[in-house]
Amino acid sequence: DGVPAEGQIAYITVGGNDYTVTIAEDAVLNKRLVVGGGANVATLAISATAAMTNGYINVNDGGMISVNEHGSLLYEGKGDGVRTDTELTEVIAIKGGELLVDGGTVDFRDMSGRIVVSDGENGGKGKITVRNGSIYHNPDTGADYFRIETGGFVDMSGGTFLFDGYNPSIVNDVGFRLNGGEMCITGGVFGVVKFADNFHTNRINLFINLISDLF
Repeated sequence: DGVPAEGQIAYITVGGNDYTVTIAEDAVLNKRLVVGGGANVATLAISATAAMTNGYINVNDGGMISVNEHGSLLYEGKGDGVRTDTELTEVIAIKGGELLVDGGTVDFRDMSGRIVVSDGENGGKGKITVRNGSIYHNPDTGADYFRIETGGFVDMSGGTFLFDGYNPSIVNDVGFRLNGGEMCITGGVFGVVKFADNFHTNRINLFINLISDLF
């Protein structure tokens, strides 16, 4: 009948057949959102504005958050007392699941923690897919970096992926890291703004057709 009340946790983890939970009207997400983790595919489809402040989002094996046309996901973190000691540095954990941006907008700002994309407990590959639309990462400090670990993958076939960083003279800790994961760009826009000089990457694959631009 709606999103949970303040201080409650939303679990989209019920087993059984594949299913989708849809946010079709503007909503405020509270404290913690957990998607996936079972044998089925559990999807949270966002086609309106969904906002979360000071919470924690976990997309596990078999889980998907899909931000569709006219949809937006805004996360603005300032610190909270919900996360456990092991989660204190991770406010967005995509471990075995997928964040799909398909015509909508995802905006991660003032994180007070890290975004981590990696494999899940059941061996699934964590993934961010940008087909159309845009995803932004605007950290508050150098510790709020975006990290793609082993088993993690970012796949762009369109849209925009923009990292708008902090003042590099404050903290010498980059806002984006590829640490055993990979990033594939086949036709989108990947932008980096105001980053420190130690921009760490393991591998970025660029597939760009320049022939039509030259002749």
